[in-house]
This record gives sequence, C-alpha cells and structure tokens, in this order.
Amino acid sequence: MERCAKEWNNVGASQLVNGMFSNAIDSFTRSLRIVRCALPVLATSRCSSSGPAVPPQRFIAKSRSSFVVRGDNAAGGDALLQGLYVSPLYLTEIACNDRYETMVEASIAVMFNLALAHHLNCLLVYNNPDSSSQQGQRTQGLSALGRATALYELAYTVHMQEETDINVEFTMAIVNNLGQAHRLTGDDEKADRCFRHLLSTMMFLRSCGGGDEEQQRPPWCDKDGSLSEIFTYSVSYLVLRRTAAAAA
Repeated sequence: MERCAKEWNNVGASQLVNGMFSNAIDSFTRSLRIVRCALPVLATSRCSSSGPAVPPQRFIAKSRSSFVVRGDNAAGGDALLQGLYVSPLYLTEIACNDRYETMVEASIAVMFNLALAHHLNCLLVYNNPDSSSQQGQRTQGLSALGRATALYELAYTVHMQEETDINVEFTMAIVNNLGQAHRLTGDDEKADRCFRHLLSTMMFLRSCGGGDEEQQRPPWCDKDGSLSEIFTYSVSYLVLRRTAAAAA
C-alpha cells in the first residue's frame, strides 16, 4: 500500500515538473488517499514499533528542476511566480517502511505537493488572458487557490501537532507558499503574518551560522542560491518597510 502511495506521488511530481498540473493533482490525490488509509492502522501499533526514527531528509527528496523555474515554458519575471517555492517532493523506497511517524511525514510531503499543484494550476488560469470565459476561469482559479491554501495550512498544522522532524527548508517552503496564496486572494493580513514568520526564521538561522563556508551559507539556501532568492524575494517588502521606518 505504502509503495503505491510513493509511486503515485512520484508520478505526480514528474507531471508537475512538466506542467501537467491537472494530471499531477489526480496523482497526488490518489497518493494522499492511500497514505490516509494506512495511518489509522499504523497508529495502533506505533507504541510497539522498534528501531530508530528515520530522518525525513532520508526519504524526502526535492526536485532539482522545475517547469516554472528552469523549463522552457517558464513565465520568466512573473511576479506571481518569483516568490513561489515550486520544487515538488519525491518519496524514496525508505518511505515505504511501517513506521507511523514516517508515514505522517510522507503525508505532509504529499499534501504540500498537492497544494503546489493546485496553486500552479490557479496561476495558469490567471496567466491566460485569452480565455473565452474569463469569469468562469477566474472562479475556477479561485477555487483551486482555496484548495491550495487549505492544504498548505493542513500540512503545517499536522507538522506542528505531530512534532515531525521535517527539515527547516521544507517548513519554510510551506509558510512561504501559504503567504503567497493569501497575497493572491487579497488577504494581506494573513500574508504579512506568514512572511513575518518566514523573515524571523531566516534571521534566527543566519544568526546561528558557524565558521566555515558551508556553515555560513544559510540553511534555506541551496548551493546555487535559488532558495535564498525565493525566500528573500518574499520578505523583501518587510525589510524595506523596516528600513524606511528606521530612517523616518
């Protein structure tokens, strides 16, 4: 059962990378349905499970390429995309073990992927001005964005309630994308709340940096700097606001 969940998730991740958002939504939905069916069974035996917990970064792998960021179809310079974390998460074989904690972490990854697919599908509608039924398309886009927002929130809530050992980059990605979704719906108050949390996390992690070059690189920053650019773009208006207030 867990293997099927992994396979459906990874098929969906590949579809998302290639811009097949509707197909990806279907695949992620199938994966999440399987994981949710498995969780109650695993929960009954979680106390008797043995062996050390598996770090989530061992079985959750981020895609290193994306339809939005590097693909030929990328909408370069689009403000709706520049601050969005768009790399789907793949599950590896180690995610197929029988630990409750592992399956919870896998479910969070799949929820994030499904939210991202809905989010990108919404942006596809918003970036299609030639639609013959603009009002209908906009309603469809808002519906997709609502589902994305709910899934981002659920992924973060489950992560906090279950106290999962998800790495900081993933947690920041959820908060970042949730903020972008709220901004698109016009809920600036909730968007500000997300981005203030993101900025505080970035500042805290930077203050914890070590001495060598690898340690000095912020934990959310890939070696190519792509993550740093995404998160920095999202919070830049807050930094400018603070700078202006200090200069006044």
